[in-house]
This record gives sequence, structure tokens and C-alpha cells, in this order.
Amino acid sequence: MIPCCGFDCVPSDLSTWLAASYIRRHFNAQTGRVDVCIHGVQSGVSGGTLASVLQAFELHSLRHLYKAHAPYSLSPRQPSPTVPTKPTSIWTKLFGLLWIKRLGWMAYQPQGPVDRAIVHRSWGLLESTTVSYGQNFDFHAWFKIWGPVAAILWHFGGLMLAPLILLRPIRKLLPKLWYEPGGGAGQSDIENNWFEYRCVAEADTPTKPKQKALVRMRYESDPYIFTAVALGEAARILLWQKDTWAHKFGGGVLTSATLGDHYVSRLRAAGVTMEVQADDPVYKGKDPFTKV
Repeated sequence: MIPCCGFDCVPSDLSTWLAASYIRRHFNAQTGRVDVCIHGVQSGVSGGTLASVLQAFELHSLRHLYKAHAPYSLSPRQPSPTVPTKPTSIWTKLFGLLWIKRLGWMAYQPQGPVDRAIVHRSWGLLESTTVSYGQNFDFHAWFKIWGPVAAILWHFGGLMLAPLILLRPIRKLLPKLWYEPGGGAGQSDIENNWFEYRCVAEADTPTKPKQKALVRMRYESDPYIFTAVALGEAARILLWQKDTWAHKFGGGVLTSATLGDHYVSRLRAAGVTMEVQADDPVYKGKDPFTKV
């Protein structure tokens, strides 16, 4: 079984797989810190997505949800890094300010905790294999924002609005203001939708500056259509391929990364753009993929 096999969390999981594979093959190293962000998206929220979020708060306590969304809550093993992980700065904690080279200004991503738990499960499953990410692997998920002022507004806006979902009257009201489960925007409303993810991954080496891999994943259609494509291609691989890590593990609760390069190839054939390259440390332009 492969849960979260759609817009949440295939882009983050496969971007990480691509970056770690590139670092292993081209830099002969394992992977350290990985930052993945939603670089841009045009879409909406369906009635089913909203209902799923609200139901989680109806069925589970905050303590349970907090534990379920912990970074290694789904991992079969816990980390034992040989070097300390980079601490979160006081500016990020207090004001939500974070700038990452090649990605830009970052903000909290609502689905980030789920992405992080799933990607760390991939790390745990693959750690004893020949495609191990490495013991100093550290994943983070973000949402690209327009600038520092927008990052601060996003941060404090989230802090003020998030507690409202804890109020049952608010949870009862929201479905009446939105689509019913199973409903959503019409075909004419989603035909121009798209999304793009970017990833920056560091090689786990003592050299400075560290070598980095950059990943770009883009789909020129709605994220919900991507979910249908991702599910279908994953099912095809599980049925017809026999040499993925998912098959070698013999089953279980797995992740999209365990389908490996077969999955990357199938999604590319289905129209998903996936590019990976080494970072050029002297490049000073805005976009390393277009060299602009």
C-alpha cells in the first residue's frame, strides 16, 4: 500500500529521490539537508479535501495529531546523525522569515508536516539499501512567498487563523460555505491550472561550499488531475514491474520513492516535467533552470 500517492506527497517524495540519486551518482556522496518548496501553484480546494481536514479534527485529539505529524512519526527508524542538524533561526521562529538560495523567500506550507513524515519514511525504508539517503539526511518543506513582508504576513495570518479550526461551530460552518465532498470546480475553471515544485539538496560532505543538486517538477494541469495520474501510474508499476524497492521489500506500507526511477519515467511519459542538475555556485541569476 502506498498512501499519500498524489499531489500530497509525490512531488516532495520524488523530488527528494531524484536529488539524492543525483548526489550519489555524480558527487559520490550521501545527502544532507533537503529543502523542497511549492514554487508556484494555480488550483483550488475541493469539497473532499476540506472535509478530510475537518474530519481529522473531529476524530482525533490535538495531542494525537501532533504526534502523527512529527517528522519521524512514520519512519521505521529514528535518526542518528553524525553532525548536528542546522537549527531553525530565531527570525524563522518568531517572524517566519527564511530565505534559501535558489528557492527564494519561504513560508510555512500547510501540507508540509505530512510531506516531511512521508519523506522521512522513505528515508527509513531505504536506509539499509544501496540507495540510502544517508544518516545525516534532513528534509524540510516550504511554500514560496513573494518577499519578506509577505512572509511575515503569512506567518502571523496563519497563527491567527489556525486556532479557528479548533472551534466546532467554525468546523460546522465551513462545509456550508464550500463544495460538498465529491464536488469542486468545473472543467472550465481548472483547464489553466498547474503547479511547480523546486528542490535544493546538499551533498553530505565536509567540503565547503557544499555541492548541491537542484530539482524542478512541473505539471501543466490541475493538482487533482495529477493525483489521478500519479495513482494510476503507481498501480501500473506495482502490477507489472518486479524490480522496484517496493517489490524487494515484499509489501507493506510504502512510499512513492520506493517505486524509484520506474515511477519517474512513467510520470515523465504522462506529461510531468522533472529536471535535475548540479548547482553552479557562481551563477547569480534568478532561475538556474532557465539561466535568466
